[in-house]
Amino acid sequence: MISRALFIFVALLVLASCMRDPLEEAAWQASRVGTAAGAGRGAGDRAGLEAGARIVERFYAVQKYQASREQRVAAEVIARRVKSDRPAPVSGGKASRYIAVRTPSDKRAKTATTVAIWDTQSQQMVGNNVYDLNETPPTGVVLRFETYSAQYVGAGG
Repeated sequence: MISRALFIFVALLVLASCMRDPLEEAAWQASRVGTAAGAGRGAGDRAGLEAGARIVERFYAVQKYQASREQRVAAEVIARRVKSDRPAPVSGGKASRYIAVRTPSDKRAKTATTVAIWDTQSQQMVGNNVYDLNETPPTGVVLRFETYSAQYVGAGG
């Protein structure tokens, strides 16, 4: 019984590892089509490669740590300020319940951009953590944090 469950788990794991991420697939297709189109013109067209690179551009958390009092206060002030005039998500979807607000970085920060996640329905910070991002995303981009998707609103200015 256990060996059968283990076999099924391993089989599913192998199948999942063979599947492409949708963003990677879109980038690959854009690269392939653009490269083929450029080949007919002396291979001088790099549009597909550039489009592919833009598609897989991702912003992610480098580290997570407990928010300081200053960061919690800043997150609340910024979240309440941007609540009413939030930009539309870049992806064109509906506004996210969660927003990522930029907070002051402190000595623990490994990058220049630190954010906290704010729940727009409960009007409070999600958990008590802040995240350092690999780079500052444009306003309106939806980011993934563990189990949350949050729209980046910056410092609300």
